[in-house]
Amino acid sequence: MKIPNQKNENAQLQAVITVNYRELQVNPKAIREFRTKYGLNQNELAQVLGITRQNLSYYEREIRALPEKIAMRILKIWEQKSKF
Repeated sequence: MKIPNQKNENAQLQAVITVNYRELQVNPKAIREFRTKYGLNQNELAQVLGITRQNLSYYEREIRALPEKIAMRILKIWEQKSKF
């Protein structure tokens, strides 16, 4: 029986997050798809992210570029939600 390598699993997860982060930057409308899939409104997601609802709206509508820091937070929440 092979014991999973935690370091390797973390590296694979980071690679997936990096790819998804880039996809999220290219297609920020996916944020809205994520929110609706998990029943979140802009206020709820913005509060969890520590940003204003207006900024979240700007990111979704591509009025402002999605910062890496916010994209990574969204992906971590997405990952947590998808486990349930």
